[in-house]
Amino acid sequence: MKFQLVPRGRAIFLGILALVGLGAVGWAIAVPRPVLYVVGLLLCAPLVILAVAELVRRRTSRRLVLWSAGLLVAVVVLVVAIAIPRAALDGQSRSGVKWSASLDDRLSHTGGISVWAIGDRIYLLGAEQPLRSYEKSTGRFVASYPAARYKTTAVAADGSVVGWSASADNQGTVTYYSRDGQELWAKSFKGRGAIGSLDYFTPVVAASDGLVVLADCQFRELSEAKPCTWTGVDKTGKTVWTQQDHRAAENTAGRTVIFRRTVPALPSVVVGLRQLDADRNEYVIRSAVDGRELNRYAVQPLSALGLQGDLTVIAEKVNGNCQVLGFRDGKQAVATTGMPCLQGMHTTYPGSLRLTPDRAYLLEGGNARTVSLKDGSWRSIGGLTISTGDEPAVAGSDEIVYRSGGTLTAVDAGSGDKLWKKDVPGKIVDMYVDNGGLLVFSRPNVHNPFLSHADQDENALQVTSWVSRTGKQTASLLVRNGDATRGASIGPGQSFLVAYDVPGVRLVGAD
Repeated sequence: MKFQLVPRGRAIFLGILALVGLGAVGWAIAVPRPVLYVVGLLLCAPLVILAVAELVRRRTSRRLVLWSAGLLVAVVVLVVAIAIPRAALDGQSRSGVKWSASLDDRLSHTGGISVWAIGDRIYLLGAEQPLRSYEKSTGRFVASYPAARYKTTAVAADGSVVGWSASADNQGTVTYYSRDGQELWAKSFKGRGAIGSLDYFTPVVAASDGLVVLADCQFRELSEAKPCTWTGVDKTGKTVWTQQDHRAAENTAGRTVIFRRTVPALPSVVVGLRQLDADRNEYVIRSAVDGRELNRYAVQPLSALGLQGDLTVIAEKVNGNCQVLGFRDGKQAVATTGMPCLQGMHTTYPGSLRLTPDRAYLLEGGNARTVSLKDGSWRSIGGLTISTGDEPAVAGSDEIVYRSGGTLTAVDAGSGDKLWKKDVPGKIVDMYVDNGGLLVFSRPNVHNPFLSHADQDENALQVTSWVSRTGKQTASLLVRNGDATRGASIGPGQSFLVAYDVPGVRLVGAD
């Protein structure tokens, strides 16, 4: 006997197939499995064909037509409800990526990352791996620097790298690499070093034109028994000059603290202290090239020092007011006038000094003064932090970005004039302003119960990269495991992302 289904029975059978197909489509999208997605659609197709055919022929009851049409609408609605968020997630995961590169091993979660963006190179340092460099335009791995590790590394403005090892008895080895990773020299070193531009003890305190300056200094010692000795070493490892000062002046411009996302190059000047008498000292500014004395300046009781490139910045309190001075090549190039001090816990003082390429910031309890390093102009600001974090206002070099909910507003740091105002999708978690760029992490407004847990808004982060001056967005992508992702702004509209869960790095944004 030949098996046949009556029209109603055929519709029910095809409806069951459509439900199975719908389940296959949902599973295919959630996994995802493209082949299973196609199979699911094919299982749904006969019901669609039947409904259309019956409507055309008018051979079925109105109730069956409505039932079939309702089931078809349900299929379409559910597929769209799953597919659109998933497609949006997939599209956002790739938007704006310029290149991706793999690492030999995963970075450790025990520490942060530090990034040097110098010329056409990106230098990456993790907590447990040596420094490594990449070509900014292509992502090509350039070199690894074995002796350059956490708290034992520094990068010069020409891209050369210095690494060192140390022991409890203050003996170690200093190794110098070319920008492409070739070891040029290694020599033993005895001494405690000094508090350098990276805000910890280091034998390497400055570099210029292929020459590095090593320091052997007592820490916070006022005795003349052991002065601070500076030694200039050239590209061949030869000592070309030696000088002594009473002790090293501490660089207090803490923007250079390692694992603070972005780190500038070593300065090209060194600053020592010379004791005039029991109560008075003076700064001695020296060239890193030949050790010659460029200038001397009397140290005030409440003062702060910062070094950046060939610029020496001094913030001090004089006669009840505060001022910022800048010396370039030993000559005064910047000076403020009429700037009031900040109120500290017990007294007024200049504040904590932080440097960016174009500006100095003086901070105390959220209040700040910002000073142009070009002409010495200044203004007062409230509620400010520097470079990184989740605070309401973040300062870059010449821009300050404020956030209110999901809205970002950028103003000119010098004038306070509004530059742009933009809305960021989702809830902002962190934002970083540096090197002319803005990097924003936010929790996306995405929730779909059919998607895997990794795609939910609890873990995912929306990453957007901007030009901090103009507000132009250059990249927007979704990172599935956002808690294992860190980043740094390395240029206008350029952001460097590092993944902890997989051994890889990415550059996003415009060239």
